[in-house]
Amino acid sequence: MANESRLPFLPAEIRLMILELLAQEKHGLASYASVCKEWAAVIEKKNFARLKLRPSCLDDLENMVGRQRRRLVRHIWLNIELQPYTCPECCQWPESHSSSSVCSRAISKLFTILAAWNPTGHGLTLELSAQSPSDAEHWFKNYYFGADGEDEDDISESDSRRLRPRIHDPKHGWVDGYQVAAPGNSYALERLYEGLWLTPPEDLPVLQVVTKLVIRYQIMIERDLPKGLKRLSIFQDYNDELMAVWNGTPIHIDTDDMRTVEPALGAALAKRSLDLEQLSASFMTDARHFFQARQPPWSWDHLQSLVLTSRLLTRTSARGVVSDLLSDAGAAAVRMPKLCTMALWNGGKGEACAFIHRHDIERPSIIWRGTWDLDLEPRAVQAWERVASEYTPKSLRFQSQALCGSVIGSHGDAIHLLDLPRGVVDPVSLWQIRREASLASTVR
Repeated sequence: MANESRLPFLPAEIRLMILELLAQEKHGLASYASVCKEWAAVIEKKNFARLKLRPSCLDDLENMVGRQRRRLVRHIWLNIELQPYTCPECCQWPESHSSSSVCSRAISKLFTILAAWNPTGHGLTLELSAQSPSDAEHWFKNYYFGADGEDEDDISESDSRRLRPRIHDPKHGWVDGYQVAAPGNSYALERLYEGLWLTPPEDLPVLQVVTKLVIRYQIMIERDLPKGLKRLSIFQDYNDELMAVWNGTPIHIDTDDMRTVEPALGAALAKRSLDLEQLSASFMTDARHFFQARQPPWSWDHLQSLVLTSRLLTRTSARGVVSDLLSDAGAAAVRMPKLCTMALWNGGKGEACAFIHRHDIERPSIIWRGTWDLDLEPRAVQAWERVASEYTPKSLRFQSQALCGSVIGSHGDAIHLLDLPRGVVDPVSLWQIRREASLASTVR
């Protein structure tokens, strides 16, 4: 108590330094909030900014947060733990009905709670994910599913390096830290990638407080995109190392088909983007299908940022093919009066590239970052010079930056090195992708 009584007499800047130092700790912050009101104001702001909840937490959510603390909440992550499964089940067709019911009930309950919350000036991110504790116990030991203890803050780089040699489970294809075999059928892989398809009830309340929705790959929601949607980011993940293991097995899994892009999806996104302010779509569709779907009367009057991937952007593609893609992109950009940034990119192990246009009235520019040199035909250059001339008298500047392919271990590394616009992939997902690659299995 003596120490507590002297705290108010410390200079304000000293008290602030103490609070900032304490707030950097990862655990045990709640106890500091009871010291005094000044400490509570700072500590609670950090404690309530990001809430990671299980369905069992929802009954006490309102009592825990209360009306006064709602304004402190910036991010709610509902992580739904599904039933564990045994070894025979890990190679059997997943039974998703009961899991879908668990997810639907939890999501409906959270929506009902949040429907009573009023909007705040800073917005609220709602994140949904689901995983079983058994997911990482069988074949997919180097995967991150969002379970407790898997947060970016909970596992250091050195910890992951120490853990890898300990992965030894021959029954599930792991020997001395390497995955050397795959299951005898495709069900284990389908259990991982099939996801849970949910059909939300029609009476699901509208959430005025939520300004950003993050849905992990484990959950698929069968409902049209909201009409008021302004920003959309879609990222289809894949794992080259895992595919290499499966391609070496006698069972037939067409991994190329798993990454097949449908022209119809690109066309649908192009039409939907007419009302968007930001769109990012990676690997699920191809930029060429997006631009080929453009109709003469179309005008993207609201679009400010567009980020797309294309398999045509590789060192083996013909010069004319790449020029066709970038010419089509330039023709579309002319019809985007508010466009600030357009990025077309591709990346994987050992290779990455990005064509990034930034519209600045004073300094319009195009920058090429890649592990290979871009050699455009004059028509593609002219297409982008026309884009610049539509909105500024300044000349278009072209820049090029070389990347080293040897340091690119995955598409996650490619995203990091390409310095792509924000919103391409959620930071937690990017961390998971890069960490999985650092523990990547190697067929021996």
